[in-house]
Amino acid sequence: MQNNNDLEQEFIDLVDDWLEEWENLAQPRKDGKLFYKQIFDWTNKQDIALAKILVNIIRDNSEIFPSLSEENLPNIKEIIKEKLTQNPEIKNQFKERLEELKQKIINNNNYSPRELLDLLEKIWNSTEPIREEDENHSLVEELLNIGLIKKDSKGKLIPFSWIYQDLFDLKEIPTVRGTDSSPPNPLDGTSLPPPPPHQKGLSRPLSLTIFIGIIFLMFYGCVKSIFFPDRSIQPTVSLCKDFKNRVFNTGLIEDRNELRDERDKIIQQIADSLNLHSKKSLQELCDDKDLEIKFAEVLYTQASRLAEEKIYVGNSSLPSGKYGAVRSLCLISQTALDLDPELKKKVINLMSGWRTIETVKKQVEAEIELIQQEKGRVNLSRCPADQP
Repeated sequence: MQNNNDLEQEFIDLVDDWLEEWENLAQPRKDGKLFYKQIFDWTNKQDIALAKILVNIIRDNSEIFPSLSEENLPNIKEIIKEKLTQNPEIKNQFKERLEELKQKIINNNNYSPRELLDLLEKIWNSTEPIREEDENHSLVEELLNIGLIKKDSKGKLIPFSWIYQDLFDLKEIPTVRGTDSSPPNPLDGTSLPPPPPHQKGLSRPLSLTIFIGIIFLMFYGCVKSIFFPDRSIQPTVSLCKDFKNRVFNTGLIEDRNELRDERDKIIQQIADSLNLHSKKSLQELCDDKDLEIKFAEVLYTQASRLAEEKIYVGNSSLPSGKYGAVRSLCLISQTALDLDPELKKKVINLMSGWRTIETVKKQVEAEIELIQQEKGRVNLSRCPADQP
């Protein structure tokens, strides 16, 4: 087994090689060191298997990753999750890594799977870091050695990586030592248990028919995944929680310009996530009515403030250059309008009022027409605020 120094050096060599490639792309990027730091944080410079997978994802998909920043981090995580769960080659590599961790729990020599899982679930599900002194020290050490928890800067226990926390389903792990709940698969080399003596088993023609059917289904599944991949990505609880915290905390910002800029960043990220997941509302994405309504209020406020500044369409004075008053108002979903009749009345009245201003009317009509032509933007295929 490699010691921590060897693992850290292997990590440095791996990521240094990637960083050199990243900074010498045909279109050079300047965020390589920021990605380097994220890979460090997500793997603790110890999980080489996970680091190799992440390096491959980032290196092979440089054209789809936005520039790394705090604002773009949620979307970057979603892209990584998509590749881990949708890309066949990456998915297999990641599945192998999860299986290694699973076996370390199932076949642990010191603790039962139930003991390990109970503490692991407690740490993963806690909203605050866990004090080590409140737990069984040797049990903590076992989970640290397995690589599913780590210590923060204050020595408290936290999940090892958001990647494992989001994608490693602990419910799939049997709680009895040395057992595996996964059914045997005759196609991957594991054998099925023999039938009881009194059973004659299947006839040879029927067995051959079933085998051919299984092969056909596997071939069909591979072809479908390659030529007709599922583009949907399941949102994470952490993503929706981040949105909720930021949306509800906008009221704590006192500086007017800072507040406008923060609202614009939130609007960009949520709009991009809705498009990424092919959803039309936060209610549909996160199953949270309060968040849906609060985000609609943020959009309404942003639209009103921008209209006061006569920024009706995308303008370079905004950080994004994408969202003016009209687009912000059009981002309010029909779901939000149906949930809050009072808000619906205010939104429709605001849009109707703009249409009565001669100097603004043409800008509004042109922007709404542009929105309706943007077929790729699922949530902006129409403007719910533009109603009689």
